[in-house]
Amino acid sequence: MSSKYEYLILLSLGIMFLFVGLFFGASLQTVWLDEVMLTEPASNLYLYGKFTSSAWFHQSNNVFHVSVSPLHTILLALWMKIVGFNLVKVRLLNYFLMLLSSVFLWLAVKRLKLITSPWLRIILIASFLMVGGINF
Repeated sequence: MSSKYEYLILLSLGIMFLFVGLFFGASLQTVWLDEVMLTEPASNLYLYGKFTSSAWFHQSNNVFHVSVSPLHTILLALWMKIVGFNLVKVRLLNYFLMLLSSVFLWLAVKRLKLITSPWLRIILIASFLMVGGINF
């Protein structure tokens, strides 16, 4: 198989992944605890201009938020300024980050010649994108 077809198949997989996430993501996965804990500080910053959270057990909603992943939370707040705030729009950032991660995984596997078969690389990326519980 030529590289052109591999690119087209991977692009198709990425588009399908985004399609499923955008149109079915909110109904496929319920909101889970870690999603609330990472999204609530960003939504408070977006909606109220305060980087606070009441979802974390060790802090109240009137103190500056300190958590395990402040970069993701701040990036999510910036994302909300661009696209707005609802469940699908918040999860859309995660879908784009998954696609970006899969591109880097594919590039690394191809450049290091860890997987030489184009079909096996496609299967790797497809399996990476289809881990529903983690991705959504």
